Amino acid sequence: MVVPVEPSRAGARAAVAAALAGGRGATGLVVANSAVVQEVVRALAARALVPGRDVPVVALCTDATAEAVEPPVTNVSLEPRDVSRRAMRILFALLDDEQDAPPSGVTLVQPRLTRRASTAPRS
Repeated sequence: MVVPVEPSRAGARAAVAAALAGGRGATGLVVANSAVVQEVVRALAARALVPGRDVPVVALCTDATAEAVEPPVTNVSLEPRDVSRRAMRILFALLDDEQDAPPSGVTLVQPRLTRRASTAPRS
């Protein structure tokens, strides 16, 4: 189930309520909007749910954002510094070579998962 989250406390509460509604319960929450990670955790706390114990929470955000949340959340980092470095290398190569077209192909940067308090340890 995908539940859009407005970047506000009310939006996070509504999204958490929708994800947990109907007695099905969520297997876990993936928060793709880094602006609402703390609000989602607060919405869980308002329901007396503890991330990592009652429901796993994984955020798509930087490490700094994940570590600033209380409790710190497990995150998938898209490695923004590495992406920026690679983009700058390509840009400078284009400028140095005075080429009109960017290099062909796609450069992928592998995301990185960092486990923290919001997910249970591996068994």
